[in-house]
Amino acid sequence: PICGNYNGGETMAESIEKSVAIKSAWMILEGLGFDRARNSDLERTVSAVFDTAPAADVVDVATTSWEDIERIGFASFEATCQHCKRRMMYRAWWKYCPQCGAKVEEDNG
Repeated sequence: PICGNYNGGETMAESIEKSVAIKSAWMILEGLGFDRARNSDLERTVSAVFDTAPAADVVDVATTSWEDIERIGFASFEATCQHCKRRMMYRAWWKYCPQCGAKVEEDNG
């Protein structure tokens, strides 16, 4: 992938593959009247732009939810992570399982 928000904004599926980006650039250029066959220098330039673009470090994130929840304090719970199947204490505001790192999708607290 050449484009993506490594701060968590985009998923792997939302990142742009290099070939799709080049194809999109050519659609825009052809819409402006550029002819690929007559502009080989421009074709090399378009490819070079995407070859030198930094790749985003985009990875899919495992998701989870808490199962078998038992309240053990004001904002403390004991539950099982659906992803790693480990039983543990967690706080209501935790957004990730402390054992496997899976992102908690549901607000079960």
